[in-house]
Amino acid sequence: AVILRFLTPASSTNAAANKNLCQRIEVTKQQQRGVYLGWLDYVDSSDTTTVTYADGLRYNLSEGWYEFKCNCPIRATLSDKMMTLPEALSKLDAQNQLRECKEVVRSYLLHPQGGDLHALLLEGETVEENTRRKLDTFVDAVSTLYARMVGGGDGSGISVLLREMAEKRHVYSNGFATSCACLT
Repeated sequence: AVILRFLTPASSTNAAANKNLCQRIEVTKQQQRGVYLGWLDYVDSSDTTTVTYADGLRYNLSEGWYEFKCNCPIRATLSDKMMTLPEALSKLDAQNQLRECKEVVRSYLLHPQGGDLHALLLEGETVEENTRRKLDTFVDAVSTLYARMVGGGDGSGISVLLREMAEKRHVYSNGFATSCACLT
């Protein structure tokens, strides 16, 4: 879920509170195709420097943004279109379209450039129902966590989720050892 959150491009919706980020989205779109702009949930940094890292990508902690590349192809099954993972994630309203979110997460987890779990469901081989059920539970859990991370408002963001897990609050009664089945 955290990897998917990192690979989710900023949009005018999730960047509305950050004027610098909204302007940066437009600049990044114009710069080059295949480079996406991500947003940081919260960073308390007085360092206003824009730093260049891998392959000429950049980030700025005080402005709350980073650039990333991802060309993992995803088949959006509801629309039956091929697109990159960031494009698919940017089209989701994870809170209101959990079914579509699960389809994108499943496609990513099964893809060789993603989670590479496709061997679990190779066509032509008998797949135990138990294996399929476990994969479905995992997809549901990842989708639920992802939806909370990108949902905005109170109760979202990785730091809030980590705190709930560390303090064994809400559904995370076993802390970090909480079963995926509890999140479905």
